[in-house]
Amino acid sequence: MRHVRIRIPLIDIIQKHNRKVLDEIDYITNYISESGNHIEKLQDNINQTLEELTKESPQFWQDIEQAHEEDLFQRNHFFPTLHFNSLFLLSYGFFESNLNQFCLKIKNYTNCKCPIDIEDKKSYIDRCNEYFTQCLKLDLSTLETLWELFSQYREIRNAIAHANSKMKNNKTFRLDPKLKSFITFKEDSEEFYINDDKFLFDFCARMKDYFNSLKKIINVAVRADQLPNTNTRITATS
Repeated sequence: MRHVRIRIPLIDIIQKHNRKVLDEIDYITNYISESGNHIEKLQDNINQTLEELTKESPQFWQDIEQAHEEDLFQRNHFFPTLHFNSLFLLSYGFFESNLNQFCLKIKNYTNCKCPIDIEDKKSYIDRCNEYFTQCLKLDLSTLETLWELFSQYREIRNAIAHANSKMKNNKTFRLDPKLKSFITFKEDSEEFYINDDKFLFDFCARMKDYFNSLKKIINVAVRADQLPNTNTRITATS
């Protein structure tokens, strides 16, 4: 008995993966918002407690602040710093991982021979970019501005992950002014922290822009028959 197997078109595979990625970016933004709301409630609680205690005994306001100094520091400074920096690491890791998945899906589908090892864990995004441009010959010129921003995001990510959130101030001169505005250096220190969740929301929005644009570029290349082995095949087996 002969069976007919229809190969799923690469365009459909990329579309399905891209939809999954976009949905998960939405989940990340929701998590950023929900967890941020929780921290704000903790801050409101401690600030309200201090306000009430100070109203009751205004002459002891210094003693009251001193007694709650640790809680104030944790909720108004340490928690937000930890929150923003760690969620950025999570979001950037998501970008790296899913960009790599795009590459692997195309590589496995096309069986495209390429000297670039996209499964090497060093510098995923650079290796993926090389794979797209050098092996698949995709024209990513429309993504150059976004790519430059992601390179700058990587500088910040590496400083958090590998240098204990320290960055020489002169390195920030290379950063986009908007990105730089979301970074605060501690006094007389190279240690920095992300100071606003808008930094995270902007990063998520740029991820969406990048993956959507990449999907369109791949689809155009497939339709123009620029990628090997991407036509739908019908295979007969017995």
